[in-house]
Amino acid sequence: MLELPDGTATFTRAWMPSGGGARRGAVLLVHGLGEHCGRYGHVADRLCAIGLAVHGYDLRGHGRSEGPRGSIPGDQTLLDDLRFVFGEVERRAGDTPLLLGHSLGGTLAARATAGGWVRPGALILSSPALALHVDAARRAVLRLARRLVPDRALPNELPVAKLSHDRAEVEAYRSDELVHDRITPRMYGFLADAGAAVRRDAARLTVPTLLL
Repeated sequence: MLELPDGTATFTRAWMPSGGGARRGAVLLVHGLGEHCGRYGHVADRLCAIGLAVHGYDLRGHGRSEGPRGSIPGDQTLLDDLRFVFGEVERRAGDTPLLLGHSLGGTLAARATAGGWVRPGALILSSPALALHVDAARRAVLRLARRLVPDRALPNELPVAKLSHDRAEVEAYRSDELVHDRITPRMYGFLADAGAAVRRDAARLTVPTLLL
């Protein structure tokens, strides 16, 4: 566990290369909405095989980390958390890590990089949620809820059946006890704002960036 500056206990995990090959650096992995870093063991194994040490953490309100499910206390909390965790990984690795984010994690990684919270050696964005496909009526309700009940947990309505073409992966997601389906209006607002900011400030992504 890693304690964030506000005292929140945050679960961390590391996968290290084995064998006698040269180590080529480190990667910080940021997971998607409702899940946790433990779901990325297969990704870590591939990266370890080419000599990269992989570090991951469960976002607050996710997985084994503390916090109400799918909730954040402030609009920039996840960015501040990422900056803190990135600094810890950088200190432990003795080098500037790469930053890999998927979905919510991709939005978070891109926003933190473009906005100056972190400066990774390179950025890898896997299906970043840079635009939310929400109909006008629901968008209006969420905007109102963001002002009136920002911390009320609602279903995140992720299309779980479409998360992967591999049925076994979909079932693994559904049966994972650490996965949740909650999101608060404040979290929704962060995602919407961060995605828009990344699109607006894309020219500020001056680090090598791979978009998948």
